[in-house]
Amino acid sequence: MKYTTKKIEIRKELKIRVREWLIDSGVKFIEDKKPIALGSSPVDFLIIEPFLMVIEVKWFSQFFWQFKQKDILAQRINLASQYGRYMPVVAVTSQEGEPIGEIPQFDVERNFLFFDDVIDGENLPSFHQFRESIKLNELVQDILKRGESIDFHITDSQEVETMWENSLNLSSFLQDEPFPNDNIAEQLRKLSEDCLSIDRERKLGRNPDIKINNVQTLRLLPKFKQGFKEVIKNEIRKFGGELEEYKISEHWSQYKLPLPKPIIWRSPYGRVVAIQVLFAFDFQYKNNRARQLISDAWMIRALSENKVDDLVMLLEKSEDNKSSTYFINVLESAGWTVLPWDFAKKRPLFMEFILEEREVFYERIAKVYA
Repeated sequence: MKYTTKKIEIRKELKIRVREWLIDSGVKFIEDKKPIALGSSPVDFLIIEPFLMVIEVKWFSQFFWQFKQKDILAQRINLASQYGRYMPVVAVTSQEGEPIGEIPQFDVERNFLFFDDVIDGENLPSFHQFRESIKLNELVQDILKRGESIDFHITDSQEVETMWENSLNLSSFLQDEPFPNDNIAEQLRKLSEDCLSIDRERKLGRNPDIKINNVQTLRLLPKFKQGFKEVIKNEIRKFGGELEEYKISEHWSQYKLPLPKPIIWRSPYGRVVAIQVLFAFDFQYKNNRARQLISDAWMIRALSENKVDDLVMLLEKSEDNKSSTYFINVLESAGWTVLPWDFAKKRPLFMEFILEEREVFYERIAKVYA
């Protein structure tokens, strides 16, 4: 049996076991409750009586859970918006032939950061005893309490289309002709050229017949991604202020959190802006990206020692030159100000944003791009 098929079968059997457990316990519930927002997932079991609670049925894999932590947090954020942050969310999980509690080096608090409790599906407890033992996750409650965006702007579709009309993407940096005025676009073009040259020499040394997709290579090269951020940082430094190291509150530093790594800039006037770069992606995975970026926004606001006033997302235009207004609006509702890669301009929009008051920026944008 293939790995994926095996995983599906284990989860299917586990759902049946949980359903029977709830019925035998006299619990009233709704199964497979549909989500209401982009980035959220169906709820396996929404408990209605004797109290409100969500149960998520999960197949256990330590690597899988480390990879999915942001998805779980995004689900908690969505559920809190519907039912309130005090509603418990519990995972029932199983790994074939091995009780969860006996897995070496398994720590519920560390491996299931964003659940309130974890139940071993191979050994379901008395529901009513379990009910009395539930404690709300302190980390989750802190994020839900302090991470919400209380001030955000939604860009309409006409503004989005106009703002992204002259935006760049990675293909733009592969042209031979330089951009004018040694602007950000030209710096990124040179960076792309240098990174591809080094990578090409390394690959050709191993396989002279290899076919290289330059755009895909740039997306995957850590050296290019880091260099991209350095170009942005150097431009921001020209405005004074200072770049700060992103730090989380000492209280949560003991946890292995899936933290974002934004650029943090404190302006000469004390305004603090967090900036992230988002490369274009296959839009069939937009739900995954939305979950990750929603979680990033909430964690930056809630857990950071840096008091952040604004979050900025620099979004690459897709290769087919399309922008997704709905996806952008979802990020905006999470508190991101989403702006294009208009790096060929002398003053890209992200520079205007960090140099202006938020309200002034959006008032001007509404007039210019409407």
